[in-house]
Amino acid sequence: MQNPTSPLSKTLPRVVVSNGCHRFHMYQTALACQQGGVLKKFIAGGYLKNDALIEFLKSAAGRKMLGAGVSKRLLARRQEGLDPSKVVALLAPDLVERLGRSPLAKRFAPGFFSYWSMKLFGRLSQYYVQGADVLHVRSGYGRGAMARARRAGAVCLVDHSIADPLVIAEMLQTEASRWGLPEEFPDLHWRCVSQDIDAADHILVNSGFVRETLMACRRIPADKITILTLGVDLARFSPAPVAGSKPEPFRILFVGEIGLRKGALYLLQAWEKLKLPDAELILIGTVVDIEARLAQIKAKFRLLPVLPQAELVAHYQNASVFVFPSLMEGSARVIQEAMACGLPIITTPNSGSIVKDGVEGFVAPIRDPEAIRSRILELYNHPARRREMGLAARAAAVREFAPEVYHQGLIRLYASLGPDKFSESRPL
Repeated sequence: MQNPTSPLSKTLPRVVVSNGCHRFHMYQTALACQQGGVLKKFIAGGYLKNDALIEFLKSAAGRKMLGAGVSKRLLARRQEGLDPSKVVALLAPDLVERLGRSPLAKRFAPGFFSYWSMKLFGRLSQYYVQGADVLHVRSGYGRGAMARARRAGAVCLVDHSIADPLVIAEMLQTEASRWGLPEEFPDLHWRCVSQDIDAADHILVNSGFVRETLMACRRIPADKITILTLGVDLARFSPAPVAGSKPEPFRILFVGEIGLRKGALYLLQAWEKLKLPDAELILIGTVVDIEARLAQIKAKFRLLPVLPQAELVAHYQNASVFVFPSLMEGSARVIQEAMACGLPIITTPNSGSIVKDGVEGFVAPIRDPEAIRSRILELYNHPARRREMGLAARAAAVREFAPEVYHQGLIRLYASLGPDKFSESRPL
């Protein structure tokens, strides 16, 4: 990684990173750009820049002064190590987006507030892209800003981290029909995402699965799409210390939104058929739209809410296998974390993972509870193979998910987008 003050860093592009609302992985992208000496601006929604307020919220979180999770959610709107002077905070689009979270908005106007939040963010952010060589923008939040940046001679790099919207719509509608649930797809929201993908000069995705869906649905050539996966904190997410002599139960772990898209119901169907002695299933995450279905599951399982990373690591370390039968992802971060903790993985081709079938775990077809059941049973009955796959998963995580792999790949990508544009005399 180049030192920001080295002479070579002056020949690299000046990059504006545009995150949109929420806390996406673009926070880490901005930090990588800063460390690589190329960050001009980071544009986000609500962002904490006041040191005194940050310290107050840290204290409030410890004392539980603001209610459960409030101060922690606010503190998440900052990136440790990122220079606050580089950050542009656009609060108005964030407020519009939050209006759409109300039960009434979700019921009567799904996607409406999200759509206008995205449009507003794109329009406001256009005033901060001047002087950029590359505008790196989260898909959905680029309209207005992309046009302004391109007129000024910048390259527009759209960051898209899930399947093509057309695939998402088809998958969710099919799932809702299979399970007898209402079909909900916020078309307005995904319209913004599609517009940015179509307008991009280049597209950054996080898995081969995402690239394949974009190529199939939009006939985008492969050389216009780059795959780069965000790294994982390998020190935090690491295997548990060597266990003691006391035998542990066989623990199956799922982490993520517990709804249609991530395939939790197929895991539960498999679990009902297994009836394994001295085994348990733990689901960690927020239940979305399938509460009635969960109530019909007769087999016992543990349901836990979203947990802080420190607690989540302990669950990874105490599990025997990680099962994530998702119908569509970008590159599921929870799989990366589980691999880093040395767990064998059971997942699907659509999870966007690097798991090789029979090496770091098993890759099962989507919507196939019998395939999930048989692979869980294989690992239950063969502890030695379980350990072997867990070791392979950790080795793959160390090789592929070290943060510097992402950082260095990002800088190389920027430099490849148009090095003739980048003058040594243009300061950040």
